[in-house]
Amino acid sequence: MRSLQELNDLEDIRNLRLDYTHHFDGGDLDALLSLYVDDAVCDFGPFGTWEGKPAMRAGWLPYFESRQGAARYSYGRHAVTNPRISVTGDEATGDWFLIDISYFERGSTTPRANPVVLYGTYEDRYRRVNGVWKIVRTTLHFQWPVPGGAPDGLVR
Repeated sequence: MRSLQELNDLEDIRNLRLDYTHHFDGGDLDALLSLYVDDAVCDFGPFGTWEGKPAMRAGWLPYFESRQGAARYSYGRHAVTNPRISVTGDEATGDWFLIDISYFERGSTTPRANPVVLYGTYEDRYRRVNGVWKIVRTTLHFQWPVPGGAPDGLVR
């Protein structure tokens, strides 16, 4: 049987990944970065690996700048599902399925015929810091439309 602490940890980690999707899709880069430890690593395979918050900010900034003036959640959604989370003390791991949906082609206001951009899997490591779970490392494994990444790149 799981302890109340483990159940709380699992729920906190689920909410951490969900906060990621809301901050990313809602266009809040500062809130997104606040979910990570300072020396976190984001590994996006063929699209690069960013080490530390300054590199993460620089990597994500073109996407966020391209959305300036757009309504929150107006371009797409990261839908994450099927979490598999394991907690050991103040460390944890998690795997998530990703369905990345984008309503418009890059630079267009014409809706996409097929809004599904890619399927992938997040492989995460987490750490509890001062009582709060943070992301230490996230690796995105691209599975579709082609192994290794979407044909038009990570940033839409």
